[in-house]
Amino acid sequence: SLPDSIRRLRVLEKLVLSQNQLAALPDGLFYCSSLLFLNLARNQLTKLSTKIGDLSYLQELVGAPMYPIDLPNVPL
Repeated sequence: SLPDSIRRLRVLEKLVLSQNQLAALPDGLFYCSSLLFLNLARNQLTKLSTKIGDLSYLQELVGAPMYPIDLPNVPL
């Protein structure tokens, strides 16, 4: 799992979390307000929090579970 201290990385633009056996994303991730790219491939995620919409600059989301959720301006 990721430490919740990730919330301090507010200028982080690219994050690759592939192959980490993550079952959920920590709430701290959604404070990374500058995130442009997020790779979640090959994890154990079955759904995404609606807080993913808080990442307003996110342009690319890779490997997200197929789950009906409103992701404005985020190509899957």
